[in-house]
Amino acid sequence: YDAYQRGTHARGGGRPGGLSPTCVSCHGSHDILPVQDREAATSRSQVSLLCARCHDDPAVLRHTRLPSFPVEGYGSTFHGIANAHGMVDVATCPSCHGPHDVLPASDPHSRVNPARVKRTCRTCHDEVTPAMLAQVTHGEGPPAAPHLLERLQHDFPVAPPWVNPTVIAGLGT
Repeated sequence: YDAYQRGTHARGGGRPGGLSPTCVSCHGSHDILPVQDREAATSRSQVSLLCARCHDDPAVLRHTRLPSFPVEGYGSTFHGIANAHGMVDVATCPSCHGPHDVLPASDPHSRVNPARVKRTCRTCHDEVTPAMLAQVTHGEGPPAAPHLLERLQHDFPVAPPWVNPTVIAGLGT
């Protein structure tokens, strides 16, 4: 609880609209499972999906200064791809950002502050190269205001006509 109180999630808890998570947001209320249980929302196999509920939610991103879709970005890194394929012994969101005392990268105490990120990576890796660091960095600042067409494509994804011509011809219904 003390670690949570030091983090940015607790600092925003009193905001109107309830944008910051509480203990229950992540751990649940009556169905709390140990982090080692693969079915737990906080397990290594599930935790990025848990973080995405807020960090990849356009409604939340519109009202915060969070980087644009960081969990989606995690999915394209080595760690994210390995985790998506069932490897649970790879870094997940709490591995780098902390499980409770999450701080913005601009905070000198943050595990992902540029001055500390190499040390964070060394908790798992003996050697950390610049190429490795480049693969795990998320963008900074508020999400860019996308063009209307990009917003529509994000909020209402549809396949281009060439993906399934039978649907366009009416045969796929």
